[in-house]
Amino acid sequence: MNAHETLSKTIEKIDGAYAPSTMRAYKDNFERFIQFCEDLQANAIPADPNKIASYILHLMKCGL
Repeated sequence: MNAHETLSKTIEKIDGAYAPSTMRAYKDNFERFIQFCEDLQANAIPADPNKIASYILHLMKCGL
């Protein structure tokens, strides 16, 4: 199962547990992380701690 499929299944499982705006934010944020990993040809799931740190640095550099 790829990261996009895993994300979809996870969103389905927690649907209704959070406000719709929170669910959208979670989904958008995870999709951005998945794309970041794909751009580096790395696996997003399971997430490597070094990739997470790289992503956080990337967000900081972008001012996000």
